[in-house]
Amino acid sequence: MKKIGVLFLAAAMAFAAAPPAMAQQGGGLAGLLTSNPGGGDGLTAAIQTMLTNAPDARQAGADAAAIVALARKANPEQKAAIARGLLLALLDLDNVSRDKAGAVRLALGGLDPTTHAIFAALQAQMFAQNGQGQGDGRGDTPFYPGGGGGFAGGFAGGGSATGGVISPH
Repeated sequence: MKKIGVLFLAAAMAFAAAPPAMAQQGGGLAGLLTSNPGGGDGLTAAIQTMLTNAPDARQAGADAAAIVALARKANPEQKAAIARGLLLALLDLDNVSRDKAGAVRLALGGLDPTTHAIFAALQAQMFAQNGQGQGDGRGDTPFYPGGGGGFAGGFAGGGSATGGVISPH
């Protein structure tokens, strides 16, 4: 529990240190919810683009922390679009910049329970469709290296009961 508090504090400090890129551009994150009341592909794409276009890991972390805070104010459809945007951005960033992906993952610790559950379900569905990492502890996921689901060893698709040990098989 102490570790989660430290991670959340680090994400909050990153958020305070660097304002979100979209806020710097004058668009404002709150405007995303207003302009996308039903969530949808537009909100998903905006979240994905914001995170993947961050110039560095510090900005990616700050943007992700702002998105996490925004998700707390969102309706269920918007939460789903935000969760999907976060997941797609992480998949993109894993191929481009592990530092940026790590900064985004750090901010995910502050997700509200509903958005976190949606994220975990989308993640499990995506990995199941791709035949990756389900149930046997193999494969990385956006939350845990080696975990097949949203949490190690259970909820949202299984994973390793040891919390991320990658199987040699």
